[in-house]
Amino acid sequence: MLEGQQSEFIANVLMGDYLKLARVNLMTGEFEFLKMDMMMQEDGFDTIHNIYDFIRHQVETGMVLSAYAEEYLRYSDADYVQKRVFSGERRIIQTYKRKTADGGLWVTFGIVSAPDCSPESPYAVFSWREADTDVRMLHEERQELVAICYRDALTRLYNRHQFNADLEQFQSEKNARFTCLYIDVNGLHEMNNHLGHKRGDDMLCCVGDAMLRYFPAERSYRIGGDEFVMLSSTLSKSSVEELVRDMRRELDQDHYTISVGIESGEEEYTVYRVLGAAELAMRADKEMYYKQGGADRRKRTMDEELERTMTAKHDAEYFLKLISKSYVGVYFVDLLHDTMRHIYMPKYFRELFELTDFRYSKALQLYAEKYIDPECYDGFIALTNYDDLAARLRKEELVLFDYRKTDGSIVHLHILETDVTSDDRHETIWVFSR
Repeated sequence: MLEGQQSEFIANVLMGDYLKLARVNLMTGEFEFLKMDMMMQEDGFDTIHNIYDFIRHQVETGMVLSAYAEEYLRYSDADYVQKRVFSGERRIIQTYKRKTADGGLWVTFGIVSAPDCSPESPYAVFSWREADTDVRMLHEERQELVAICYRDALTRLYNRHQFNADLEQFQSEKNARFTCLYIDVNGLHEMNNHLGHKRGDDMLCCVGDAMLRYFPAERSYRIGGDEFVMLSSTLSKSSVEELVRDMRRELDQDHYTISVGIESGEEEYTVYRVLGAAELAMRADKEMYYKQGGADRRKRTMDEELERTMTAKHDAEYFLKLISKSYVGVYFVDLLHDTMRHIYMPKYFRELFELTDFRYSKALQLYAEKYIDPECYDGFIALTNYDDLAARLRKEELVLFDYRKTDGSIVHLHILETDVTSDDRHETIWVFSR
């Protein structure tokens, strides 16, 4: 144990409800655990004798969830920690989420040093404790705000704001290598005009998902309407080219094409020069795409898809037109929630359904009051008692009811159970036929 002021300080710290405590020599990284809760043990920790290696070990083994790993990993840098502590910062706090069997545990990590901590007396206490509820809530709110500010809402990639900040960071770090992938999605404008903005959004999401799969450890951004960028300090130009070939083949299966530029800088470079060169290469690739008739092929593909969509729409309309001659209505009804989806619904019943806040049984009651002969009214209304109806269906399998409308026409109602039945859903089909 330490002597004098430091030993008194550590004794006070031990009074707290800590999951893990370690006495650390900030200069050498040597440490000893003063307290170790079983739930905070990491595999292989007992073979590590340097606190900075221990923190890296926590991140590398996934014990710190990825969203918090980058910030937590700063404390594996001895120079960073020493600079903060020796400059007089006596209490450093960091909140992160730790991997557990049931999802995650919020942990407050702290570095607390004695008043006389210095390079000559470089001792501090590293602590880990379960975060207070208020701290967790504030941190979650902060994470949500950060996601809103720095993530593209459509594709889940980083946005232009984060892109600009990261360019500055890459430039200041002066890594040995810097590689940029610049992507433009071909035909977004035509897709939006031809098949609708929903299909255009689907195309952008497909490209964004592909970037997350092929470059999971790198920084990927949507920086404009149809422009994407990936930045890396680890991947070579040739390895990115190989991954992009596979990504292009995958996107081609969904009839999506991209124009691509890849550039890399090593030793003396600026990230802005590499970025500019990648963008120029992408523009050249796009020009080649149009020269080789890519736009015409893309238009033919979209024309074919539009034709299939219109044909399907026409077929559906023709089918509804045919069944409207024989059926008054066909509905799937959940008896537990009184909700409905339809195969065929006439306009007058749609209006009743909307008037009753989309409650099927209430719409049936309005329908009975307005359209059903009084002699058939009670028998029809009895079907809106779903408990009795469910009992009949279990016993009879099929419920039949014929009734007369006020115009004298006869309607045949068949009610059957579907196979979609569980503790929270009991689906039936109601077929009204002439």
